[in-house]
Amino acid sequence: MGFNTTIFFFEGNLSSTQSNSDETSVNLHPHPPRGFATKISEPNRTTTIAAHAAFAAKAKTEARCATHRDIELAKIKLAQTKLEADAIIRAAEASEVESNAKIRESDAKIRAADATVRVAELELYAKIRESDAKIRAADATVRVAELELYAKIRESDAKIRAADATVRVAELESNAKIRESDAKIRAADATVRVAELELYAKIRESDAKIRAADATVRVALAGLFKEASKVKKARIEADVDGGVAPRTHRRKKGYR
Repeated sequence: MGFNTTIFFFEGNLSSTQSNSDETSVNLHPHPPRGFATKISEPNRTTTIAAHAAFAAKAKTEARCATHRDIELAKIKLAQTKLEADAIIRAAEASEVESNAKIRESDAKIRAADATVRVAELELYAKIRESDAKIRAADATVRVAELELYAKIRESDAKIRAADATVRVAELESNAKIRESDAKIRAADATVRVAELELYAKIRESDAKIRAADATVRVALAGLFKEASKVKKARIEADVDGGVAPRTHRRKKGYR
C-alpha cells in the first residue's frame, strides 16, 4: 500500500501589496526570493501600513504554511510509519506464509508417515487375521477330532457298561444261587444242630441216669463198707477178749 503526496509551497507578492503602477512592486520579505521585483518606491504612510499589513498577512501565511508543512510532514512520517508497519506486516506475513508452508510440508510428511504406518498396520492386521483364520481352522480340526474321539470313548464306555451290566447280572444270579445254597446249608446246619442238641439232651439224660446209678452204687458200697467195718471191729474186739494178738494188716501183693 502506498500513496504519493505532493506539497506545494507558495511564495510571492500579494495583490494588495502591488501598486496600480506597473513600475511599483513591493517585496516586504527581508531577503526577497528570485523572481520578485526589488524596486521600491519612496516610503509613505500608506505604503508603511500596507507593508505592515502585508507583513502580518505574510507571517500568518508562513505560519499557516509551517503548520501545513508540519501536518504534511507528520502525514508523511505517518505514511512512512504505515509503510514500515506494512513492510513489517508483509515480512511477518511472508514469514507466516513460509512457516505455514513449512508446517504444511511437515504435515504432509507426517500424513505420509501416518499413511505408511497405517498401511503397515493394515498389512499386519491382515496377516494377523489370516493367522487367526488358520488357528481357528486348526482348532476346528482338533475339535472335530476330539468330538470323534469322544464319540468313540462314549461308544466304548457303553460297551463296557453293557459288559459290566452282564457281569453284574451274572454276579447277582450267582449271588442268588449262593444265597439259596447258603440257605440250604443253614437249614441243614439247623437240622444237624437240632439233632446234636437232641443227642446232647439224650446224652445229658443218660449221664444223669449214670450218675444216679453211680450214686446208688456208692451209697450201697458205703453201706457195705460201713457193715464191713463193724464186722472187722467186732472181730478185733473178740480177738482181744480171747487173748489172740491182733492181726497185722498186711496187704498181699496184687491186692488193693
